[in-house]
Amino acid sequence: MRASRLKPASSRGDDLLSTTELDAGSRTAAAPVGERGSNAPVVLGVARFVAVRVAALAIFVLAWQIVVWTGWKPQYLIPSPFTVLDATLNHPGAFAHDAGVTIARASVGLGAALVLGVVVGVLGAVAGPLRAPLRSVVAGLSTLPAVVWYPAVLIAVGPSTAVLVFAMVVGATPPIARGVIDGVTGTRGRRGPEGPAGRGRVAPTRTVVLGAMPDLVLGTRTGWSACWGVLLAGEIILTLPSLGLGGQLVVQRGLNDTVAVYQLMIVIFVLGVLVDGAVFGTATALLGRRRDQARAQVPEVP
Repeated sequence: MRASRLKPASSRGDDLLSTTELDAGSRTAAAPVGERGSNAPVVLGVARFVAVRVAALAIFVLAWQIVVWTGWKPQYLIPSPFTVLDATLNHPGAFAHDAGVTIARASVGLGAALVLGVVVGVLGAVAGPLRAPLRSVVAGLSTLPAVVWYPAVLIAVGPSTAVLVFAMVVGATPPIARGVIDGVTGTRGRRGPEGPAGRGRVAPTRTVVLGAMPDLVLGTRTGWSACWGVLLAGEIILTLPSLGLGGQLVVQRGLNDTVAVYQLMIVIFVLGVLVDGAVFGTATALLGRRRDQARAQVPEVP
């Protein structure tokens, strides 16, 4: 009986792998070796993402056209979606320069927030005396809308791109730092089998990094949403030499060009969805699989 309970180390590891479930994605980590290397879940996830967005877009266009059909407002105030589409196809690069300016600003702001968020998150996860104060600061900043910083920063430095970057950093840093804290603490808390001295083996650095990456990507994804919104709000509020998409919205509204206004809204929507889904969605799916496999190597001991 005692001999039947003993298994080789590899078998015990397989049992731990098959019973470890961190979240829905952990089923991939428990799959056979041949299935773990498959990209089928990622492909299905991307296809599902595209299908859902296309269906949502179709519903939105239908609702928009129904509003036009009701005659609630004349079409020079609320144009048909097909009128806007026709204008976009006839002038596909009309707002390409403004889109480039806005994306460049968003990249700078998100990049600065990513660096600061990782530093704050690591300190909050591993530095004992700083852990509670940093978490309180992150939680406090999360409750304050970043757009409210514009008046104070405008008074201090005047209208400039630096104001936009500051607001983006303040808005995007808290979710990134929170993601790093959750990822690092969640992985460091997992210990391996007890050694000869009876003390658990702390998860190695590589496992901690891989385990924290999906939470970092998720936090960066949330930070991107905050960054994108506060940037466009700032471009609408401020008057800058390089307009960007938000500034161009103000210009076209002043010209009463409703078709151009709706074109800009569509461009803003498409860019936001592409970055959120195509970049962060794919990264989350890929890193989630690696995270589950890495954490499964160091299962948590009750």
